[in-house]
Amino acid sequence: MSHFSKIKTQITDKELLETALQQMGCMILPGKHSILGFREEQTPVDLCVSLPKETYEIGFTLTNDKYELAADWWGIQTTDQKTFLNALLQKYAYLSTVKALEKQGFRIASEETTGKGEIKLVLRRMA
Repeated sequence: MSHFSKIKTQITDKELLETALQQMGCMILPGKHSILGFREEQTPVDLCVSLPKETYEIGFTLTNDKYELAADWWGIQTTDQKTFLNALLQKYAYLSTVKALEKQGFRIASEETTGKGEIKLVLRRMA
């Protein structure tokens, strides 16, 4: 019986995904890999990520132009699945937004993270 969970995401940009993961303290292993799970089960992934203080890795597979997260969360002891996914999605959304705004000529004048974890940006664009 497989313990791998697969979660569909709206993540499409590999470069932004890698940047978000690195900013979260994850180490990206180059090339295609298989991640390990319970009873030495393996599943192939396009992007393999090593989490700090964990023995099992998590992986991402490109499916229909969107990345799907795969992991054996039973074997990941110190990282909560929901917390990790929420943090990743917030980082990715932030980076994606900044990239899109920079293409339109905007620059970040200031940014603030509220106590609720919301990120507020003040943008400027030279006319």
